[in-house]
Amino acid sequence: MSPYWMNNSCNPFLASDSETDGGCSLGNLAQYAINVSSPDDVVAGIRFAQEKNVRLTIKNTGHDFLGRSTGKGSLTLWMHNLKEITFMRYDDHFYTGPAVRIGAGVEYGDVYPEASARGYRVVGGASPSVGIAGGYSQGAGHGPLGSAYGLAADQVLEWEVVTAGGKVLTASPVKNKELYWALAGGGPGNYAVVISSTVRTYPDGPVAGAGFSFTDTGDTAAFWSAVTAWFQHMLLLDTVISLSTVFTLTAKSFSLAFATLPDSKVTDDIDEALAPFLNTLGALNVSVGNSYESNVHTSFADHYDYWSTKMTYDSNITLGGGLVPRATVQDENGLAALVAVYRDITAGGALVLSVGLNVKNSTHQPNAVLPSWRDALFTTTFARPLTTDAGWDAIRSNQAQLNAWQDELRDATGGGGAYMNEATWDNAHWKNDYFGVNYDTLWAIKEKYDPQRLFWANTAVGSDEHWKYGDDGRLCSVK
Repeated sequence: MSPYWMNNSCNPFLASDSETDGGCSLGNLAQYAINVSSPDDVVAGIRFAQEKNVRLTIKNTGHDFLGRSTGKGSLTLWMHNLKEITFMRYDDHFYTGPAVRIGAGVEYGDVYPEASARGYRVVGGASPSVGIAGGYSQGAGHGPLGSAYGLAADQVLEWEVVTAGGKVLTASPVKNKELYWALAGGGPGNYAVVISSTVRTYPDGPVAGAGFSFTDTGDTAAFWSAVTAWFQHMLLLDTVISLSTVFTLTAKSFSLAFATLPDSKVTDDIDEALAPFLNTLGALNVSVGNSYESNVHTSFADHYDYWSTKMTYDSNITLGGGLVPRATVQDENGLAALVAVYRDITAGGALVLSVGLNVKNSTHQPNAVLPSWRDALFTTTFARPLTTDAGWDAIRSNQAQLNAWQDELRDATGGGGAYMNEATWDNAHWKNDYFGVNYDTLWAIKEKYDPQRLFWANTAVGSDEHWKYGDDGRLCSVK
């Protein structure tokens, strides 16, 4: 995903590089990988890494902008082919109802149609190739159904894991409760190796969707007044039960990529929710032209397939981002400062992608999700794409700019926190931004389950306590 961690000399799409260089340098990519097919493979990998003093990394799908699934000289546990999808009736002291056990390699593109065929829907991300049980759920996980059911971490009923001690455990609100709490939102690849997760499923049904776009046609003041009005209107959308939005912003364009309103049989409700904003655009003489569209699909999977195809993804990017609290937008001065930050970021050539969702009333067992999520109006990310052959000077400069923008956003939001999966790996404020008040408790759990610090990842709890990068990119003791 990120050019900072991937090494183009081994890129199969750039064969000419290896021909010119006369070879392939792995760089940050793992030296060896175990194609995991069972917990026994994980146990064997853990024991080997401990005996040989080799760095161990965990890789699922590779959707990791922070380099947590790569590592120079490491042995990787490659979880991608654990593709179990088992639907069941789950029953414990806290939840009785439909559920699905998902192997660590299952992606949302795998499970959405399987759930739909059985009359269910599952909370997932906006990109079909994101893995469920890996960094996505372990890092919180947002998506189009967030306002209806909560974050991905809120859905987990239990985890099947292998500990640093080589034990296969079940972690749930009943068994190994501390480990369950930490895995559900406390950061990936740091407490145990997740083999599978069992998550709630929900009855499927019709889903309404809508989208539109507008551009700066010459009246820049009107364009940014429209963007400001959108942020204000999000406070109203935030009160519409189950409604989530995905929108993008550049210096010259705004797009509501899609809005999602589950269990709506007609478009009336979603049209009505967006109508006041469209009226505001008319007053500003900003036109959406023929771009406005709303429809209803008979299932979430069909809704997702239709609207997600309208979005494009650039894989050669690194992200910065943060959470925007409701309080920031509710305050006149706070809103003005926020819009100024977005004007600066987009003027620098960045694409901003944001997801509006309300997870403050999510019904879930206590977990390690950053509390700022419950106060957030939306989560926002920004990226300035690099060319495929970008050199290290360009990559490092881009990384520094992302951190500078992240600092601006932090100041404008009063330290509103960030979605740890979509932010920078070298953020000086990572402990507070990504973990907040949960950090010390998570560190104690890390010490209990991994006292030898076998598991390590960028911006993971305790990552600055025992290991650091050496001059050659390998891990070295901080002593």
